Amino acid sequence: MLERIRLTNFQCHVKLKIALGKSILAIIGDSDVGKSSICRALRWLALNKPRGSGFIRWGEKDCSVKVRIDGVDIERVKDSNGNRYIVNGKEYKAIGYDVPPDVASLLALGPENFQQQHDSPFWFNLTPGELGKELNKIVDMEIIDKALAEVASRLRKEKSVGDVCEQRLAQAKDRTKELEWVPGFVEELDVVVGLEKVATTATDNLLNLRADLLEIEEFRESVESSQDYVEAGQAVLKKGKVFESSKRRWSKLRKLVESALNQQKFVEDARDSRNKCKRLLAKESAGRCPICGGTISSKNLTKES
Repeated sequence: MLERIRLTNFQCHVKLKIALGKSILAIIGDSDVGKSSICRALRWLALNKPRGSGFIRWGEKDCSVKVRIDGVDIERVKDSNGNRYIVNGKEYKAIGYDVPPDVASLLALGPENFQQQHDSPFWFNLTPGELGKELNKIVDMEIIDKALAEVASRLRKEKSVGDVCEQRLAQAKDRTKELEWVPGFVEELDVVVGLEKVATTATDNLLNLRADLLEIEEFRESVESSQDYVEAGQAVLKKGKVFESSKRRWSKLRKLVESALNQQKFVEDARDSRNKCKRLLAKESAGRCPICGGTISSKNLTKES
């Protein structure tokens, strides 16, 4: 609320102080006593108009307009130091053509708040559209319209984001349904890996047994092919302990051979099971790894090992 006005050297006023009441205000007086000067002073304070120095009292070098609004003192001064505003002791310099934003916010007065003496009747000469704009400025409808437009824009953006998320969720659900077979396949794959390890171990044992058998066979052949039985007998006597040990080892090896043959049958069964799982993977995965999404060569999946 505008509480008081003080003019110094503004047009016809040397020093003028006006205290304003809370009710509707009207300033009355004879012609040419400075009523319009008060309105011009407020317009100069709020809009930085008129510009120049033509409003300074004749013979003076400075002037000022000071008001109190809602307990805040706001003063506009023009003197040898230039143009400046003072708000509760804080100065705002280098005004230019605009009113400092802090000052404009405190005053909250625009062109629509002023009607000069020789202007056409207030708003009566405006078109309906122009009148609506002026009314919007007074009741802040422009701000409300901007806020509503911003809300509508954000709603459209958020709806677009929501639609994209819904689409991605539906795609993810479809993809999850397509991969329902993966957990069971992983379990079977773990079984195949275990069988492959067992088969590898059995194969290594079989190779070791074959090497031992070959060594024994070579020793037996060397003994049987000897032409000198005496020398062979002496060689046998010298290697009696070795022979006895080899005999016992031969007995054990026979059992190991039988076991190896059984292991070889187990390995072949494991390989058949693994190849079956590989063919199932080639069929179900359609050429893509269900874990990493990479391309799986059908040649590698179906190759017999």
